[in-house]
Amino acid sequence: MKFDTKLRVALHEFWVRHDKQIISIVIIWMIIIIVNQVLKGRVIKREMTNTYKPDVAIITDDSVPKKKQETIKEMVAKYIKACNDKNYSEAYSYISNDCKTYVFENDMQNFKDRIDEQFNTYKIYDLQNTSNVGDVYLYNLSIYDDIAATGTTGESKKVTEKVSFMPNKSGVYEMSVGDFIKTVSYDQRYKDDENISVTLKTKDVLYAREEYNFTIKNKTDKYVVISDANEEGEVTLLVGSEHRHNLKNTGCILAPGATEEFNFIFNKYFDESSKAEQLSFNAVRIYENYTSNSSKAIDNYGFNVDVTE
Repeated sequence: MKFDTKLRVALHEFWVRHDKQIISIVIIWMIIIIVNQVLKGRVIKREMTNTYKPDVAIITDDSVPKKKQETIKEMVAKYIKACNDKNYSEAYSYISNDCKTYVFENDMQNFKDRIDEQFNTYKIYDLQNTSNVGDVYLYNLSIYDDIAATGTTGESKKVTEKVSFMPNKSGVYEMSVGDFIKTVSYDQRYKDDENISVTLKTKDVLYAREEYNFTIKNKTDKYVVISDANEEGEVTLLVGSEHRHNLKNTGCILAPGATEEFNFIFNKYFDESSKAEQLSFNAVRIYENYTSNSSKAIDNYGFNVDVTE
């Protein structure tokens, strides 16, 4: 009993000395319990963020003007529907004349074959702006199976190509497919000397390359060699400060008096900042007789052709 009395006295003295602190601790503890119970009962709504912006260029980070967005989206929707319905004539009508010439060789059958291959089942699509240069708007067009509509099982193969939109001479926007963008016509741009006459006719512009089309006439009774892979950098394109080499390995050799068409191809992205300025023929050689290992040229010289648009 004496021990119990001492314990009660000690507890009473402890309470008198620390009553405020004990009450504060109890209140804080109760608040923590209440808040914890309230938070457990709350349903936290997570907001989904959508970063998909189909009309903001992922390379240049600029936007397609609103009116152009509507025109492009409507055209693509109609094009895809026509392709799914195998309405070849309508789908073909959305393609630019330059693209019809370069990609399809102005042959409807070539276009039909491409559509039949791409749209072998019902397709849906995604459209994403990648870059814009002047009044030319470039998009990635991804086409893939509509699994919900076709009942297809397994993974759907997605095919993505670069498509471009630009106005024709009447100001009406048209579409180009197959990475093709446009054909540039040069008005009588030529180089003429006592040996050859070189006329730059057109340039075919694709997303990742440029192709220059020339008519070259040999005005002599000798052989003229512009390229045969025997000289370094025989034909180059000046882009900014960089000289880019011709990618085409076929030779450019003219027999006496001959006139021929030649095509030179260079790496050049359409949306890169540097522009093509001049095409250089760096090793024009004149031979009395020519074989693949001819070593003695009568003359060897070079010249440039302005290719600015």
